[in-house]
Amino acid sequence: MQNKGILHIFLFGLIAALVVSCSETTISPDNNRLGLEYFPLETGQYRIYEVDEILYSISSFDTLKYELKESVVSSFENAEGDLTYTIHREKRNTAQETWKLDSVWSARKTNSIAVSVENNISLVKMVFPVKNDLRWDGNVLNSLAEKQYFYDLNLEKMTFSDQEFSDLVKVVQSEVEENIVNRDERHEIYAKDVGLVEKYGMSLMYCTVDCPSQKTIVSGRFIQQTLTSYGQE
Repeated sequence: MQNKGILHIFLFGLIAALVVSCSETTISPDNNRLGLEYFPLETGQYRIYEVDEILYSISSFDTLKYELKESVVSSFENAEGDLTYTIHREKRNTAQETWKLDSVWSARKTNSIAVSVENNISLVKMVFPVKNDLRWDGNVLNSLAEKQYFYDLNLEKMTFSDQEFSDLVKVVQSEVEENIVNRDERHEIYAKDVGLVEKYGMSLMYCTVDCPSQKTIVSGRFIQQTLTSYGQE
């Protein structure tokens, strides 16, 4: 009987130790499964793009071709206690010219969203975890009308500046097919540990009253921005 009592005490102690051990164990979130690496932010990071742009008006259009460099130059703690990164955007017409500052944007991310502030407009560029066909309002943090973004993960390998990228995510920002009023097709493609590798936009407004011809463009913009190099400075 005495041995049996000792056995009960031993088993009780073992169970109690297991309970305490389990209660003190916490499972850390696996950030790699969230997709945060598609929107990297780090001071010193840069990306250079080749940009083709066309600006339309009712009487003419302007064709522009230039290089764009985005550099993460600094960071600071925001009101939420996270880091906001300052991004300098510089342009030049040819590789022989010096970079000239065009604008200053900022960006931040958490485990749930990635936000880019572009020309003082906050846009939710990505949400986490990244999942095919996941949808969200890209304008939820500004006063503009709701704009549904969604993920398309069914992408083939793509090559930019002789470098092949296979792990890609497309963010479709608009897919309004051409009609008698307008055309609005926009998307961005992101690569893991690189960030934005392609930006495409075709936004046109057509004349609907007293038009000189069918599909006369009143205003609009086309942009094709593709990555040529990236790294750390």
